[in-house]
Order: sequence, then structure tokens, then C-alpha cells
Amino acid sequence: MQLWAAFSFLLILISCQFGFLQPLSLFTAVPYPCYLPKNVGLCRAGFPNWYYNIKTRRCERFLYGGCKGNDNNFSDEQTCKVTC
Repeated sequence: MQLWAAFSFLLILISCQFGFLQPLSLFTAVPYPCYLPKNVGLCRAGFPNWYYNIKTRRCERFLYGGCKGNDNNFSDEQTCKVTC
């Protein structure tokens, strides 16, 4: 029985290594800028931009001040969706 379990484990490990099976993940990977919080920046220009809201898992509109902020800041909805 132990030999069978060891053989099965080895077979699964080899399958994952060569891409036959994808390892299970409890969480969907989110690219770097997408998990950052919305940051309007320090200035007050009010550009209508988009950010990815990790809680709602959607791209949402916000008013960007025009300076500073972070990388979770996209000029259009499509870029936000493709990135995140």
C-alpha cells in the first residue's frame, strides 16, 4: 500500500511538473497593481480614470488628481480589465 501511495504521488508530481495537470490554487492570482488600494493622488485635477476594486472584483471609475497615486490607475476601462 505504501509503495502504491508513493508511486501515485510521484506520478502526480511529474504530471504537474510537465504541465499535464495544473496545481490547484485556492486564490486566483491578481497582478501586482490590481491589489493596490484606490489612490486619488495629491493634486486636484479630477481626471476620470479607472482602478481595480479587489473587494468587488471589478474595474471602477474614480477621479484621479493628476499626480502621485499608485499603479492601480488606468486611463480606460478596457486596460483595467485586461490587466486585472
